[in-house]
Amino acid sequence: MKNFEDKLNDLKIPTIENDLFENKLRRNLIQKYHTSEKKYKRNLRLAVGFACLLAIFGCSTILNPEIAYKINRFTFKKDVLSKLELQGRKLLSPESDMTYTSIRNPELQGKINPADYIEDKAFLIRRYTSSTEGSVMIVSEFKQKTKIPKKKILY
Repeated sequence: MKNFEDKLNDLKIPTIENDLFENKLRRNLIQKYHTSEKKYKRNLRLAVGFACLLAIFGCSTILNPEIAYKINRFTFKKDVLSKLELQGRKLLSPESDMTYTSIRNPELQGKINPADYIEDKAFLIRRYTSSTEGSVMIVSEFKQKTKIPKKKILY
């Protein structure tokens, strides 16, 4: 280790006799490593990159609103209910006028055994009456999976 220190001490640093060349070299080194132009270029590149990313994200949410719905659901950890779901909940709420009968109705207890039956399909019966033609009943079937329309972003 002592040898190495002695060699370092014996090293001669060249001196530049030409002051103009020394100043030019110093200026070039400062411009290369400490210029503010590099900061501006780096900040501009970052800004352009983020702008492109934002433009791609904006176009993708306009073309496919499902992406915005998924991001909203992931961000806020809750589901945004669609209009159809809200209407369905309103129909099935206890305050509504709709009444229904289940197979576990106490009035049917002695007549049928609910354990022998499984629920197959659900139907909704509507009755329309006319003063001249009489009445008509229309039976509508509830499907197991309802197709929910794509979520739209409301502004």
